[in-house]
Amino acid sequence: MTHAIEPRDAAFALVLHRFLARFAHTAVSAFVWIILFLYFADIEPSLIHAVIRTFLLYALAQTVTILAAPFALRAIGGNMLRGLVFGTIFSVAALAYMGALASGIFPHGAAVIGILLGLYRAFYRAPYELEHRAVAPQSQPLFTVELFLGFTPFLAGLAVAMGIWYPYLLFVAALINALALIPLLFTLTVYETYSWNYRQAFAELIAAKNQPLAVSGVLAGAGGALLFLIWPILLYFELSPQPLVLGAAFSAALLTLLIVRSRHARVLIDQHADGATYIDEYTVLKEMSLAIGRLVISLCAAIGVAVLLSY
Repeated sequence: MTHAIEPRDAAFALVLHRFLARFAHTAVSAFVWIILFLYFADIEPSLIHAVIRTFLLYALAQTVTILAAPFALRAIGGNMLRGLVFGTIFSVAALAYMGALASGIFPHGAAVIGILLGLYRAFYRAPYELEHRAVAPQSQPLFTVELFLGFTPFLAGLAVAMGIWYPYLLFVAALINALALIPLLFTLTVYETYSWNYRQAFAELIAAKNQPLAVSGVLAGAGGALLFLIWPILLYFELSPQPLVLGAAFSAALLTLLIVRSRHARVLIDQHADGATYIDEYTVLKEMSLAIGRLVISLCAAIGVAVLLSY
């Protein structure tokens, strides 16, 4: 005999899933691209070449997101639960592959990380109605949760300073993210319509009527790239390579943004259109715009470093 999942239980399950997924990504947010830079530093002739490779890998992830986002909603047939599952699996695979690459298990194949991260951003989308119910301010202490998430990069840095090897940090994040799949067993299957074909999505992206949405998305994506890609690399070179210092500085940046945005705002971790929630077709345009902004910053950074290399 089967029992229907109560909406309240399904909402709590989604809260738990989202917390575990965000916790995994927040904890390693200050170190992911530094770890990949250190991997490239071991195989490239100079640190500048390693930085360029890191920026280009980030650019690859954004390119995959731009190309895959219009396809993802069509592929899952509007089944938001399926999107959450596939997105989480891609995220787990990306984190685990990073750990394997950094630890030497897979000595080559960094491009796979860019592809997996791009697919993760394209597929991961929570149903709006259930997400809205789950994050209602009156139902949970949002600010306390966000404050804790803001501190997690510092805690991750502390763990590394106490002897945890960088790749193990990625493996633990992958495990926590994998555990986030369990609450999805108790989440409602919600269907959302998506009517655009692949070509139409790109046509709408460049349409004059959607310019305000696209421009705001590009600017937000550029800000995200500055925070999650450029800022950690700068911290590593200019402040200190010590993981505790890096984690503390990154947590300080996140907590400052949290306070500035508002008391109930979310930490800017795992930047997605509409907070990783699917609302309508325009959510796809926002996700593509965010990726374009991140792509522009990463390519400009790579070109800038390459110009410096030429002198």
